Amino acid sequence: MMQGSLASKLRVLRAQHGYTLVEASEKTGVDRGTLSSLERGVHAPYTPTLAKIAQGYGVHVEDLMQDDPAEDLALSGKAEAPEEARPSSGLAADSEQGQRSLAYVNVWATFMDEVAGDIEEWRYAKLGEVSDPADLPEDDFLLFTRGAIPFVQTYRRVNETIYADGGLLSLLQAEVHLWGKGREIEHFERAFRRLSRVMLSVVTEGVEKRIGQLAASSTEAEPEPKEAAVASSSAQSEEGPYISSGPVREKLRGELIEAAPRFPTTREAAERGQLRLVDDAA
Repeated sequence: MMQGSLASKLRVLRAQHGYTLVEASEKTGVDRGTLSSLERGVHAPYTPTLAKIAQGYGVHVEDLMQDDPAEDLALSGKAEAPEEARPSSGLAADSEQGQRSLAYVNVWATFMDEVAGDIEEWRYAKLGEVSDPADLPEDDFLLFTRGAIPFVQTYRRVNETIYADGGLLSLLQAEVHLWGKGREIEHFERAFRRLSRVMLSVVTEGVEKRIGQLAASSTEAEPEPKEAAVASSSAQSEEGPYISSGPVREKLRGELIEAAPRFPTTREAAERGQLRLVDDAA
């Protein structure tokens, strides 16, 4: 069995169930760090580990080890035996345009699942057992939120692509109106809800409030005298914080203040992203 094939299957299975890494770990009994490594293809699993994963996801071990491309497609929800000669997607089999549309939808769904997985892994690495990033000490908070900015930007671009005039939402609505809500569109909705849920765990209410306070205080604070800044930096360096340089700290604060307006709007968009995108066809 190819390691990359297994990694892909594990990512797809977790996305289909809508599990976070923590939830998947609880469901399968496999450490989340191990699950993350397997999903990235870092190493091959032992047979007992595969058995636990298969049982937790409700599939056979043989399904995970199968190299047949058709099996991969079936597992990912992209192929299924036809029922009464009607394609499972709800689109006519000979509709080339429909197939292109569904392929486009699947690409976006897969991309969102992968981004959500990356954010989950990054968040756990930065927070450990801390549930809310807003509870971090100042230096850790600055580093965390600075690291979150690329994810915030990515989510905003995804959100804009979905809700723009003539964007993905229009495509989804048109497909559902013509053919009903197929498996691919359901996958897309699950992926977007998952990504939105993960973003809400990064841009929490506490994070939004703390960034707002930081931005507000920056307009009132007076420059610190050079001698005091040097002394402060020296004292902090002895305590061993992550950011021992005053200029580095101020640079991070400046970048965060500049990005501050994006956080509340991203949180608002992520809350909306928890809602159903497309209603079932009447």
